Amino acid sequence: MLFIADKTDLTPATRLALALLVDREAHRTGSRVAAYTTVADLVGTSSSWVQKFLRDTGEVRGSRVPLFLRIRAAYNEFCERIEHQNELDEIRLRNLKGRLDALAEGTVSQSYPHSKTVPEADWLCRQIINAGKCPHRYRCE
Repeated sequence: MLFIADKTDLTPATRLALALLVDREAHRTGSRVAAYTTVADLVGTSSSWVQKFLRDTGEVRGSRVPLFLRIRAAYNEFCERIEHQNELDEIRLRNLKGRLDALAEGTVSQSYPHSKTVPEADWLCRQIINAGKCPHRYRCE
């Protein structure tokens, strides 16, 4: 059983995580209404509850511990996806820099898949996954 000493500390943190999830989803979909629905489905509640909880008008009580745990899990998943995307961007940038350096030196390495239609970072990430060294659970294909 999870024991929380002061429930007032739980509600603002939950509200902030939920707001960030809704903002990110609204940015992705272009619709705040769709974002409320998607996030509500993700955390197992209704979109009207999400809206009321975020408005903080007192219409809904603070989040219950199981709901807080689902919101936290969704937020952690979101953060992991962002970190994974940042790592892929770093791979893309290193790959691009390597290709530009090779072009500037006049020696184009054959290790880059120039003729492939797959972006180089995705190709590199698949190589890492195939070697069993990718720590992520996300598919890079």
